[in-house]
Amino acid sequence: MIYCLGDYEIHTKTHELLYKKNPKKTEPLIFKLLLFMLNNPDRLLSRDELIRVVWKSRIISDSTLNSAISATRQAIGDSIKTQKYIKTLSGHGYRFIGKAIKLKSTSLPSLPEIPSLSFPAYEKKPDKTVTLIQMPDKPSIAVMNFTPITKSGKGELFGKILTMEINAHLARLPHFFVVASASSSRLEIFNLPPQTVAQQLGVRYLVYGNIIHDKKSLRVLVSLVDAIQNCEVWAQQYEKSQDDIFLIQNEISNSIIAMIDVSIEQSEIDRAFLLPSEDLSAWENYHRGFWHLGLTTSNDVNLAEYYFKRAITLDARFSRAYAGLSFLETSKIVLDLNHKKDQRYLDNALDHAHYCLSIESKEAMGYLSLGRAYMIAKRYPDALKIAKAGIRINNNYVYCQQLKAKIAALSSLDTVAKQSVITSHRLSPYDPHQFCLQSMYAISLIHQGKYETATNWSSRAAHDHKAFHITYVIAAFCHEIAGDSKQAQQFMQKALNTHPNYSIKRYQKLVAHTNDITNKRIVKALIKTGLPIG
Repeated sequence: MIYCLGDYEIHTKTHELLYKKNPKKTEPLIFKLLLFMLNNPDRLLSRDELIRVVWKSRIISDSTLNSAISATRQAIGDSIKTQKYIKTLSGHGYRFIGKAIKLKSTSLPSLPEIPSLSFPAYEKKPDKTVTLIQMPDKPSIAVMNFTPITKSGKGELFGKILTMEINAHLARLPHFFVVASASSSRLEIFNLPPQTVAQQLGVRYLVYGNIIHDKKSLRVLVSLVDAIQNCEVWAQQYEKSQDDIFLIQNEISNSIIAMIDVSIEQSEIDRAFLLPSEDLSAWENYHRGFWHLGLTTSNDVNLAEYYFKRAITLDARFSRAYAGLSFLETSKIVLDLNHKKDQRYLDNALDHAHYCLSIESKEAMGYLSLGRAYMIAKRYPDALKIAKAGIRINNNYVYCQQLKAKIAALSSLDTVAKQSVITSHRLSPYDPHQFCLQSMYAISLIHQGKYETATNWSSRAAHDHKAFHITYVIAAFCHEIAGDSKQAQQFMQKALNTHPNYSIKRYQKLVAHTNDITNKRIVKALIKTGLPIG
């Protein structure tokens, strides 16, 4: 079957997309999405239906779906503004409104060969108005000037300082390619569309900001744009009442930097899953691996390892891929994949983390992986030093803040744990790894004697879709200590259903509290809930 849509032809048999009879490169997933829409014209296609059919019910983020829809529109000459083929029904889904003509796919008779004609050589003069720069492999970003909407001397100065501070901080992160602010500012005066700016600067992501300042308040409007896909990745409004706007500058800039980092990481993961596996670059392999690293099954650990090793094959000095390998080695211990190999896993984790930092001493993820290995080895003071070192490198790296909170929770440093939990939540309020932090903080609350609060935190963690056996075990003893034996038994049953051979001995080897009284209280509660001693 061939669908004709204006100047476009969609060949279902050969999976080809032609524009004016010329092949147009289209990613397999985008072609699949387009084909499903063509086969279901003029009806509501909900987001759930698209995910079920196109992604086979795999868990994906909203930005992944939005990026795919944007890419599908772009493939057939549509856009979010015109919506001549794909209409967005806000809050409901999408409807394909294009009038495609169906033609039967038939083989055409071969045409006689046309003799080749020779023409005089023609040398095309380069276009001096547009200079396209090849994009780097790593995520690339340019920070455009934060411009004041209202006339205010302070607002204009604040915008300039904020632009420079965000640009400088992002430039210190080794996993980003950041264009110098002078280059970004030079293009600002031409009022060019994002795609043109991105082409001129050779970047994918652009940060735009506006400042609204009056006598009582300051508002900062920020958006992160994927200029290649022509879509908004993240947007946020910050509003502060102020006496001196420069006193809150650091607070706002830190929050913006943290969200840019997290949003680009997620966007790169989503983008990597749109590409065929064989076409992935080193960074795209890393991002696929990082996504699997966040899950809690042995299959995901194996897939993460596969992608990290592929990234290293493509780039032997890829520091983040080594950090990823280190993290997954400790994940093998946490998930209890093979306790006979725990020491080997730990040795590998330490080796990979050290090698990561020998390549790039400013790699915050290297400190995260090394600190986690020390924590699992129960070298809590060393682990805390490493976590703090990672925070000094990048005080907006939420995972080092979370690691600091976990170590503090096990080390009787309850005030430090609480402050780090608050900081982690402020940096990434919707972080997908919050459930691990919630579980560990519940242990700190048990140590403080705040049993009811501990049950609340541990329950939130246990109801997360990524929760695994240790999460349920912690929820079980929190409820038992708080006097809710029925709920404790239910959580313990979930733990043993997930991991039938788990025991108190295995738990103690991995997550032992430094305070003897708290530790004994936890063990006593675990015995009551029915967890075998080992």
